Amino acid sequence: MCFPIVNPDKPENVWSDEVSRIAGPSQNTISVVYSFRLEGGGYTIAIKPDAGGLRISTTSIAD
Repeated sequence: MCFPIVNPDKPENVWSDEVSRIAGPSQNTISVVYSFRLEGGGYTIAIKPDAGGLRISTTSIAD
């Protein structure tokens, strides 16, 4: 399940600006993802549990 929290103060030119909590069947958090997207690009930052702690990954988008 995905539980998005949309930024209510995002600028008009921004397509999406939100934080999502991704949960498994027992509602435990699997990851937290922040995404920001607008004309010309955007990025996503994901935080997931890993064997030694947490793994942080980023993905940049350009169009």
